[in-house]
Amino acid sequence: MGITAGDTITVSGVDASTSGIGVDSLDIATSGTAATSISTIDTAISNASALAAQFGMAENRLESRSRLFGGQIEATSAADSRIRDTDYALESALLARNQILQEAAVTVIGQANANMSIVLRLLE
Repeated sequence: MGITAGDTITVSGVDASTSGIGVDSLDIATSGTAATSISTIDTAISNASALAAQFGMAENRLESRSRLFGGQIEATSAADSRIRDTDYALESALLARNQILQEAAVTVIGQANANMSIVLRLLE
């Protein structure tokens, strides 16, 4: 469910067969056994409703995570697109310009140092 191994949602399977929910042997032959059977059916309905609520809760959590991951995928895709859409011609021109400026600065510093040594020789 998440970025680490412990981010999980556990959903257990259930036995929803007639014997699993306790309605496999209903007896409606007499009014007494029919009343007991109705009580058994009511209990089975309550249990099935509780299980449906648990599954609904798990489904909502899964959908929420799915939407979250969808947003993260979209943001990552947009960032990747911006990187891939870089104007390489412009960036190459800027790199060349900066290299020329750097070389010019080095040349100016070299000439300044040369002029200083001429001045020092004259003063000697």
